[in-house]
This record gives sequence, C-alpha cells and structure tokens, in this order.
Amino acid sequence: MPPGTSPARVIRAAVALDVGGSSVKSALVSPSGRVGRGSFARTPLDSLGSRTHIIQRLAGAIDLELRAADRVGWIPAGVGIAIPGPFDYGAGVSRMRHKFGAIFGLDLRARLRARLRLDPAVPIRFVHDAVAFLLGETWRGAARGHRRVMAVTLGTGVGSAVIANGRPVVTADGTPLHSVWDQPYRGGIVEDAVSRAAIIARYRALAGARGVNVAEIARRASREREPAARRVFAEFGEELSRALRPAVERARPEALVFGGAIAKSFRLFAGPLRRELAAVPGLEKIMPGTFIDLSALFGAARVVLDMTPRRPAHPRPGGARTY
Repeated sequence: MPPGTSPARVIRAAVALDVGGSSVKSALVSPSGRVGRGSFARTPLDSLGSRTHIIQRLAGAIDLELRAADRVGWIPAGVGIAIPGPFDYGAGVSRMRHKFGAIFGLDLRARLRARLRLDPAVPIRFVHDAVAFLLGETWRGAARGHRRVMAVTLGTGVGSAVIANGRPVVTADGTPLHSVWDQPYRGGIVEDAVSRAAIIARYRALAGARGVNVAEIARRASREREPAARRVFAEFGEELSRALRPAVERARPEALVFGGAIAKSFRLFAGPLRRELAAVPGLEKIMPGTFIDLSALFGAARVVLDMTPRRPAHPRPGGARTY
C-alpha cells in the first residue's frame, strides 16, 4: 500500500470479462458495484479464430483492466471471466467445439496466467455467462430480493440459469442445471426457434428484406410501427413462451429475468410472453434485466470478490506499483 494511504480508502476491484462470440467486454468492478472510471472496454474477438488469436485477445482485455486499475489506484483482487459453455468452469478448460474450438481442452487459466505473468496469489475464476448475468441481476438489478430466480439470455443462442437463496444451481463443473437451449421443441431444439437467426428468418419471410439485423427490426417495430416487424416480435413472444414453459415449470422460479441483446426489445414481445407464462405456478414476475450490457460483468466480479482474501498480492510481481 502506498505510504499515507488509509486502509479504509483502498478499493479491491475485480477485473471482469464477459466473453462473447465477436467481442470481449471488460471492466473494473468494486465491491459496491462501481465500474471504474474509464475502465469499460470492448475488445474485438473471433470465436472461430486461432488459439493464438483467442488467448491474445483475452489476455489483452485483462491487461487493459490491470493498467486501468493502476491508473485509478484500485487493487486488482482477481480476474473473473464469464464465458459460454460447454466449459469446465472449475478447471478452466473449454469443452466448446461449435465456437472457440481452437482452445478445446486447453487449460485457459494457466495460459492466461503465464502470458500476463500474474502472481499465483491472484485468482482467475470462470463462470457460465448466463449464471454471471443472473448473479449481476440479483446483486444490482431486477432480480434483487428474490429467493429463487431464473434467467434466460437471448442472442445468438439461448442461455439459462437459476439462483436459489443466493447460490447458483449448477452441476459439479459449474454448468447451469436447468438447461433451455437444447430442449426438444417442434422437431428440433429450443435454440432453433427463439434465437437471433429465427427472428431474422421470420422477418425475411414476411417482409422479403435481407441484410437486416434484430436491432433494425426492433427499430422498425418500435419507431416506424412497421406491421411486419411488429408481427415478428409478437410471434416471437408467443413462440418463446411455449418453448420456455416446460423448463420454467421444472425450475419453479418466483421471478424470471431476461438478458442478452434481444432482451433490449423486451417490451415488443412482453405481452404474449407474460400471457402464456402467467399460468406457471409460483411465477410472480417476468421482466427484462436492469443492466443487460453490464450484469454479466457484475456477476463475473462477484465470483472473485466473494472468494478472495482482503489483501491480495499485486497482480504482477515486480510491477510498478507496490501495496
């Protein structure tokens, strides 16, 4: 700790990463949920890229935040990484083949630690991205105060997680126990029917438009009140409610919170979604997340801040700053 610094003023921040298929979001997050000034960043990432590319981009995102911590005078307590599955979250080993295939079976924790020269006392912890989102929402967002909550994240794929009495309901390797994406539905699986690709395909069928993304379809539905775009989201809400209902009934949440990029357009499909799911026993609230872009970072931070000693070592031995 620098001379003259009061222990009460020291901020132990987590370096938090949210790993997606095309980018990595990162930030410094304090125990009170503050995002460090100027620390939020987005690093481009190709999930189908080479091993070197993936490791370089993840390490680069962590390095950005370590530098930010030094700049603002916060102590990095560790690194929390929210990442999709299949993944062995305890071991830090990816089991994905459909994306991030180049790092399949790799000890990602060891590779990142070696590349960044991180002190062994500084933890690197991994968490499923849907679990991280829900941890963030139960800490700072829409799900605060609920004992049993389910999250569904909607984007390129469909993620899900459940938290009961503050603890994620997961398997031994950290995978959410209540899976949604791969459940049988209409001759395929849920993800086929309610992902980004399904919305775009339906809009193309109705409007004949090509090269339009979900955000643009939502804009046309909301601002221009285009009938085809509005119909797409109404049908999406109906389809989503039918696809999710069996999993929601098994999970028995009192609150259901939605995240992912598609959840930013929640009000466009909330009506049919709520009408169908209102009959699920015990389900009291259905809502979008409060911090859709940040909650996975908050959750990744929590897995570090809740499990680290109060005075962590400097992250890089021989670093310019000593504490």
